[in-house]
Amino acid sequence: MGKEVSIVLDPKGVNRKASYYTIGIVLLSTVVYTWFWGLEFTITLMSLLKFIGFYFLLIFLHELLHGVGFLWFGKVKLTDLKFGFIWKYMVCYAHCKVPISMRAFRMALLLPVILTGFVPLVIGMLVGNGMLVALSTLLVGGGAGDWLIYRSIRSFSKDTLVKDHKDNIGCTVYFCNEMNENKNINT
Repeated sequence: MGKEVSIVLDPKGVNRKASYYTIGIVLLSTVVYTWFWGLEFTITLMSLLKFIGFYFLLIFLHELLHGVGFLWFGKVKLTDLKFGFIWKYMVCYAHCKVPISMRAFRMALLLPVILTGFVPLVIGMLVGNGMLVALSTLLVGGGAGDWLIYRSIRSFSKDTLVKDHKDNIGCTVYFCNEMNENKNINT
């Protein structure tokens, strides 16, 4: 297959940046939502339990959508996927065990943050649903790791092969031609 390069992100750095992104998106969303709908809300035990329940359900859906992306865009088999949770870093994951095209990997990487983050955020803003806005802002911030991986691989050709890193946040890029070998890797 040629040369390969491992692109690994520091989990603590990813969590730190995810916190900054989450704070930023929460502040921005709050300002925009308040501008259009005002800032009246009531927190009850039931609404808090609903929020927490939906949040965990949407985190699960986020990882499931990574798997759907690998299956759909990467054309892999269900047995090529692995799902889990890393207690040390408090993160869920979906892992594709086989190399796929960079194009498919990028799409599988961003699919969940678009469908569970940005789309519901826009809908929540349009209809004035504060809970939906709050949930989606947390999911956009939680997708920061996906965005950081995307940024680190954006310069590679769409036909380059890439595989999820087995044990770390990141991936292995397989170089099949001279053009890709000369790309600058930003980690």
